Amino acid sequence: MLEESREGRGVWNGTGGCLSYNVQIQHNSRLNDVGTNLLMVKNGRIGTASLRDLPFILNKKSTLVLNNAMTLPAMFMGKLAGQKIELRLVSNLNSDFRTFNRWYGILLDGNTDWRTRTEFRTVELNHASSSTIQFSDGCGIKITDQIRKSLWEVTINPSNEHPTALDVIFSHGQFIQYSHLTHELQPWDVQSIVFTIPAALEPPSSHFQLTWQLLSELREKGHNIVYITHGSGVSDLGYPELDHFLPFPELYRVGKDAATMLNESVDTSYQIVAIGTSVTRALEHNFNINQQFNEGIFLATNRLSSKNQAKVVEAMLTGMHLPNTSHYDLMRGFLPDQMVHQSFKYAKANNFRWHEYGDLTLVFNHFKTRKSF
Repeated sequence: MLEESREGRGVWNGTGGCLSYNVQIQHNSRLNDVGTNLLMVKNGRIGTASLRDLPFILNKKSTLVLNNAMTLPAMFMGKLAGQKIELRLVSNLNSDFRTFNRWYGILLDGNTDWRTRTEFRTVELNHASSSTIQFSDGCGIKITDQIRKSLWEVTINPSNEHPTALDVIFSHGQFIQYSHLTHELQPWDVQSIVFTIPAALEPPSSHFQLTWQLLSELREKGHNIVYITHGSGVSDLGYPELDHFLPFPELYRVGKDAATMLNESVDTSYQIVAIGTSVTRALEHNFNINQQFNEGIFLATNRLSSKNQAKVVEAMLTGMHLPNTSHYDLMRGFLPDQMVHQSFKYAKANNFRWHEYGDLTLVFNHFKTRKSF
């Protein structure tokens, strides 16, 4: 069941998109400089740092939590009722990370491509149920049910040549592309250095600037590194009537070793630092089950906001987020609204780069009351 956000968030539309904010958009497909700009918000102060200094910025012993999800190809081109269509997977409906058949998806106009912003590619297909996007090798994707206007439940049908749904995804899918970039993303552009388990529909962009050297330096300083798997969904659909429901429920997994270390971190006053908004959502959801971290596979249904503040994550490393987006709303779970707005104005004035493949933000939890913070 989809539940609309009550935070009154705006709609990402043709007049409220990224370009109207006059911010710097990163046009390269990937930044490789570990010294990328870091916007830091801590104790009511906003400033600029460098990611390479993270081991020293975290002057208190910390447990950093990373997402080891592999990014899946989630765009499929085909025809439906004689019309060129792009099907984009947006949310996982499976119950584990071993099955890949059932998804929510949106349909976009296939006569344009990713270079056109999503909100200008909407298409009306109210009678698509039971239709199939068929591929030449016999496999296909069936449109099984309309959930809401423009949102469909789809089922991936394997074939003899591609006997599993995951085979179909990698054989016929393309990685999600972004209209603010000038070049098409390649497979190596959408995976982090720690990717392991096929799970995410969009890349964990907050991980892109991490290097093995940086992780090694963090460990040398006494910080812990742990991994969870979070199947991140799509963060912007281009359909105003659907964007109010973001983020959709997302599947995540916490392993036994990760749960043990996270609980030890709480007991020994290590601060928990989430790398990315998805990791933050998963940790807060998991801890809220019974006030401790739990091993297993779960479905994150929570939304962090000014009305649902982060309680266990003490710092978050994330990208640069624009107003009127679900990720921007999540920042309000860490900072008062005025400080969130001030940090945006500061980043804009100092030419920080927005969106995926841009600069990063390190925000410390203003509301955290634990004595160790």
